[in-house]
Amino acid sequence: MRRAKISADKFADVQNSLYETIWGKLFPPQILTEGLSNTVEESVITDPDAQAPDCMACGACCAAFVVVDAEDSKIPAEKLWIVDFEKKGETGRCIRRREEDFACAGLEGRVGGPVSCGVYDDRPGMCRKFEAGSDRCHAVRRAFGIEPFLTLEEMLEAKRRLEARAPFAATRLNRSCRSRPWRKRRG
Repeated sequence: MRRAKISADKFADVQNSLYETIWGKLFPPQILTEGLSNTVEESVITDPDAQAPDCMACGACCAAFVVVDAEDSKIPAEKLWIVDFEKKGETGRCIRRREEDFACAGLEGRVGGPVSCGVYDDRPGMCRKFEAGSDRCHAVRRAFGIEPFLTLEEMLEAKRRLEARAPFAATRLNRSCRSRPWRKRRG
C-alpha cells in the first residue's frame, strides 16, 4: 500500500524526475509551453476558427503536465499525492502519475489513442480551464507526435506573435526540468 503522504523534499525529487523522464522522451518543444495560452480565446498562434482536436483521441495534456494541483477537486485519495510540508505544518494535494507511463492517474487509455477521464466530474480547476485547440494544446500534441511540427515560417510567425503579446515569453530558455513552485494549503 502507498504512503498517505510524502515529504515536500521527496515530492520535489519525484517531480524533477518526472519532468526529466516525461519530457526527455518527447520531441523537443518548438515553443516553451509555459508561455502559451490554455484557452482558445487567448491563443495567439492557433487560428481561433480552426477545428479543435478530439480530446477523446488524444490525452497528451494528461501526460504532459506533471504537477496538477488538486486542492479544488474531490478526487479520491488513491489518485492523489498528499505532500507534507512538515516544517510549515501545511499539506498540498496533486494528482498521482501512473507508474507504467507517468500519465495522470485519472487518464483511461493511452496517449494518442482512445482515451477518457476517470475523474472528469471532479477534475481540478487546471483541467477545467484547459481548452482543446488552445496554443498549449497544439504544442503538447506536437511534442507527443500527434500532430506535425510547425514549419519554419509558422514558427517564426508564432514567435513574432508571442513577442508582441509578451516580449519575454517567446525567448525564455526551456527550463522544463527545474523545480516548480508548489501551491500550499494550511493542513
